[in-house]
Amino acid sequence: GFTGSFPKIAFVKYFAPLDWFIGAGIYHEDLEESLQREVL
Repeated sequence: GFTGSFPKIAFVKYFAPLDWFIGAGIYHEDLEESLQREVL
């Protein structure tokens, strides 16, 4: 496996009606690869 740190973009939002925190994230490298596939 890999060791070290990798840049990640993340977002967290509080949803008060259910008293939940909802989050999502993606590694910067994965986002770049996905965008390149979309463009080509």
